[in-house]
Amino acid sequence: SSTTSITNLQITGNSVLLCLIAFLMLFVLLGFFYSNWSAQKITKPLLTITESIKNSGNDGSLMKIEGHSAIVELEEIKEAFNALSHRLVKANQERELLLSHRSRMIMDLSHDIKTPITTIAGYARALAEDVVADPETRKRYSWTLYEKSLRVGRLVEDLFILSKPHLPSDTVYK
Repeated sequence: SSTTSITNLQITGNSVLLCLIAFLMLFVLLGFFYSNWSAQKITKPLLTITESIKNSGNDGSLMKIEGHSAIVELEEIKEAFNALSHRLVKANQERELLLSHRSRMIMDLSHDIKTPITTIAGYARALAEDVVADPETRKRYSWTLYEKSLRVGRLVEDLFILSKPHLPSDTVYK
């Protein structure tokens, strides 16, 4: 009777050990499957998002995160990034357009300044070389010189205002 109970005890101990080993193997196997699942559902989308963020703005083009994730938070991050990328591209295009218009206005103002300066130079030379003898014409030339110099002053003031950096010229939104 005592040998039977020792044998039963040994068989029970071996069974417990086998169950423990089977449980550990099942635990390891489940851990492996969970790790693969989490890599598919979490790690890969995060790597895709990270790569998109790193590459965004390199060439000023719209950067989008493609792919699908079953995790709602990652989908929200993807959508927010895509919206931000779209807004940045649009803002950069608008900035470029504004800078282009500003350059055109400065060019036009520069051209407009040349006309009164040419008039001033011509009238001043005529007065300096005594080409105009009539006192009434000399007075008219003097007033023209004065009016044109005021016009140049206003145009230079406009040019100065336009040349102020309202848009940061060294900042590029990409």
